Amino acid sequence: MTDRDKILAAVRIALEDNPLEPDATELFPRDAYASNGADELLRQLEKCSCEVRELDRLEDLPAAVAEVLQAHQLPLRLALAPAKLGELPWDQHGVAWQETWDEQLVVALTAVDGAIAETGQLVVNDRSDPQHLSLLADTHLALLKRDAIHPSLDHLAAALGPEPAGTAALIAGPSRTADIEQTLILGAHGPRRVVVFVY
Repeated sequence: MTDRDKILAAVRIALEDNPLEPDATELFPRDAYASNGADELLRQLEKCSCEVRELDRLEDLPAAVAEVLQAHQLPLRLALAPAKLGELPWDQHGVAWQETWDEQLVVALTAVDGAIAETGQLVVNDRSDPQHLSLLADTHLALLKRDAIHPSLDHLAAALGPEPAGTAALIAGPSRTADIEQTLILGAHGPRRVVVFVY
């Protein structure tokens, strides 16, 4: 018997004593938070050092993005995904956009597939961010629908369904590390700023 066989045998024995719950989504009831957990999510996002902007409707996005870029003295130019967002009136607010990333850019706007109220995490995968713009940009602007907010990861996984989506990333605020002399550095492995637009 190999080491692998021994480990798997021990796991099987442990599962016989403590079988997995048949429906993991029931472990965290949907009514744990009011509605879908939007208020809790907004609190968690702010704890994770994200900026949050609430919009009444999607059409307000270009104006809100222009305001954020100007407030942070960033260029009014960005990469965006999915390309359908390019149909919004960006030019009316002086914002130029493109579908592909290049090294001159510092800002990317992507839709996200969902959010987890319990932890304040955003989820992107190959469907919403096929070029991984959310990792390449110094400033990531994330677009989130209110009905894509879920109380827990289990609820989000159930909503996304069983079809594989390639790679997925859980985003919990700006990238950070304190590996170097225990000094907190933002933007070490990804964006140094995350702004979430919720509509």
